[in-house]
Amino acid sequence: MGDVKTAGLSGGPEPVIYFPYRQSGRIDTGYLGDNIGVLVRTVVDPAAIAPEVRKRVTQMDSSISIGEMQTMDRHLNKAAARPRLAALLLGCFAALGLVLATVGLYGVMSFLVRWRVREIGIRLAIGAQPRDVMRMVLAQSVRVIFAGVVVGTGCALWLNRLMQGLLYGVSAADPLTFCLAIGFLTAVGLTASYLPARQASAVDPMTTLRAE
Repeated sequence: MGDVKTAGLSGGPEPVIYFPYRQSGRIDTGYLGDNIGVLVRTVVDPAAIAPEVRKRVTQMDSSISIGEMQTMDRHLNKAAARPRLAALLLGCFAALGLVLATVGLYGVMSFLVRWRVREIGIRLAIGAQPRDVMRMVLAQSVRVIFAGVVVGTGCALWLNRLMQGLLYGVSAADPLTFCLAIGFLTAVGLTASYLPARQASAVDPMTTLRAE
């Protein structure tokens, strides 16, 4: 037999010995137990054969009552319900954190552009091109994003042991997951910085210098 996780999806397989029920000694003593689980494999819809299974069991022994019948998919869904709920809540908080980080980055870059508007006006007045100003603002954003990625990755690697119990079939330090997360957050940061950079490139140098 292959390994079976009887203690939940997060735990490892436990040592188990399978033997025929007639060799358990319970039939000889007349004890059949309160609950007996029976697995039925079918190639059709399990719900379609449920009435037939009840009928066959009743024909074999009318004193046997069938309690709950459920598909293996439903059984697995029940086993994964709590980890799935926890992962959903963490995902919602992560999405909220991403939105707040995007808004915060946009606000910081907008503030920096307004703070340097005189400098940008002077640069444009002495011959700088709008694309040069946009490149300058985006370069500043890249430095901020890079620092955030480094700090965030370090914190994630340190805290990943808290997530291991909620994951199944994947490591908390999965390289592909980290690469995708870093790429996505970098793209979000650059997108949030694009509008301030575009505003900076559209500054009118004469209006700015006249206001100063």
